[in-house]
Amino acid sequence: MFRLEYAGGTFKYNYKKNTIYLTILFLLLIMNSYNILKWNGQEPEGLISPTRASSLEKNYKNNQYQIINKAVNLNKEIIASKIVSGANIQENETLVAPSIYKDTREVWFSMNDIVGYLTMVQNHAVKNGYQNLGIRIYNGSYIKDGEPKTTVFLVPTYDNNADDVGDSSSFDNLIKENTNVLGFDDPTQQQNMYDMKCLNYGNSGKPPIEYDPSNGEN
Repeated sequence: MFRLEYAGGTFKYNYKKNTIYLTILFLLLIMNSYNILKWNGQEPEGLISPTRASSLEKNYKNNQYQIINKAVNLNKEIIASKIVSGANIQENETLVAPSIYKDTREVWFSMNDIVGYLTMVQNHAVKNGYQNLGIRIYNGSYIKDGEPKTTVFLVPTYDNNADDVGDSSSFDNLIKENTNVLGFDDPTQQQNMYDMKCLNYGNSGKPPIEYDPSNGEN
C-alpha cells in the first residue's frame, strides 16, 4: 500500500489488492472477446433475401420433397403387400411403419456448436498448413423407427493450390479467376479434410419449421 498526498488529505491505495482486481478484469475481457464474433463490415458472398429463401423452400417442397415422400411410401406399400402375400422380404426391405412417411426437410444447429466447430477447424488448419478453407455440406440418411430420415453433416475443406491474393497465410475465401456462376471459389478444387471430424447431430422440426418471412417480427 502507498499513500498519495492531496489538498484534502491522504489518498490510500492498496496496490496488491487492486492489482488482483485489475488482473481479473483483464482476464474477463480477454475471455469475453473470444465469445464475440469479429466482423469486418463486408457482407459475405451469396446472401439472399428472406423472400428468395422462401421461394427456394417452396420449390423444394413442391419437387424433391414430394418425390422423396412418394418413393418411400410406395416402397412401404410394396413391402407391406409382400408381407400380406407371404413373399420373401429382402434384407434391405425393412421400411415398415404404419404412418404416412414425411421426410425431414430442415436441420437446426445451435450457434455455439457452429462457432465452436468453425473455431476447431481454424485451429486444426493452422497446425496442418491448410489454406483457403471452406465448408462442404453433405446430405445423409439414417434409419429411425423403420423409416429413412434425411440429415446433413458439415465437412471442412481446403485448397492449398489456390492462387492466393496477398498474404499466403490468409484464411479468407479469396475469389479466383476460375469461379462458378455465383462468384465463389471453384468448389471442385476444395479437398475434404479427412483428418478432421465432421459436424452432425443437428435437430429437425417435427413437424418441419416453415420458412415464412411474414411471421417474422422484423
